[in-house]
Amino acid sequence: MINTNITSFRKSIFSILEQTIKHNEPINIHTKDGNAIIISDYNGLMEILHLSSIPKLKETII
Repeated sequence: MINTNITSFRKSIFSILEQTIKHNEPINIHTKDGNAIIISDYNGLMEILHLSSIPKLKETII
């Protein structure tokens, strides 16, 4: 996971996002009010959550 503060993220947003997309590595951005996480494969994550919510399918996979 890439950890950065909001100022550094603003300065190099393109290269940081490009790295996240290419390597599927999340970004943790620190701000004075809290943190934000950026992920590149949201649809994949939602699919995994959906599939794991189906009890019989989950048991079959395990």
